[in-house]
Amino acid sequence: MSALLVPCKAGPLTFEQNLKLNIPAIDQQHEQLFRLAIGINETLQSGATEDAVRMNALELEAYVQEHLVYEEKLLSSNHYPQQKSHRLAHARFVATSHKIQDELARCSGPACIAKAPQLFDLLTTWLCDHIMNVDRLAVDFMVPRANAPTPRNARFQISGRALIEFQPGIGITGRLENVGHSGLFLHIPPPLPEWVKPNAAAKIRLLPLDQTVGRTCTVVRIDPRQGIALSLPDGLSVDHIFKLVKHTSHSSR
Repeated sequence: MSALLVPCKAGPLTFEQNLKLNIPAIDQQHEQLFRLAIGINETLQSGATEDAVRMNALELEAYVQEHLVYEEKLLSSNHYPQQKSHRLAHARFVATSHKIQDELARCSGPACIAKAPQLFDLLTTWLCDHIMNVDRLAVDFMVPRANAPTPRNARFQISGRALIEFQPGIGITGRLENVGHSGLFLHIPPPLPEWVKPNAAAKIRLLPLDQTVGRTCTVVRIDPRQGIALSLPDGLSVDHIFKLVKHTSHSSR
């Protein structure tokens, strides 16, 4: 990646020189958060559509959730004595971010696009201050130990579940992961049933979105130890993905 210049409240700072903690997993996630926020600003400057703004905002929120959970688990595993106040700082930021995301979910047209800079300003300003004044105090407790959590570095990690039916009355449930516009990964503990085969057509119900009617899907890849990758010919709208991500963020609190 190219050198990253971050627009902090005190002025532009170079990530490498001013914001690194020298904890590789944490630094990688912090840098990615800044790049996602800057990406929102670049999308706006290039004449963004409403859907593009909302998708970028969703991507940012999903990654924020992933990072904060990882950092909190890491501090807990290392018995950081100030982890309660650290969690509180995270919670305050998340509450403000959720408010902006809720406004983005309800807005339309130019009003929606006008909301996006608030996310850019919020993330860059808050994260700069948080790294320099809060994370630096905890840096000795961020060194991964043998029992520390593994950073998944994921986007759109979803806590919802799904029911997939290959024939009426013949199906299986699994956990949704890596949901996108045209596909998803369904985590299913092994062993997979023999009737789950590549290119098999099925109907899938994404919970809590689909309570009665299933969506057409096709198996595109099978991982015997993890689950199945599925394509969704009819796709998922931005609203659908937004609802799944919001369900994840609310259910994880």
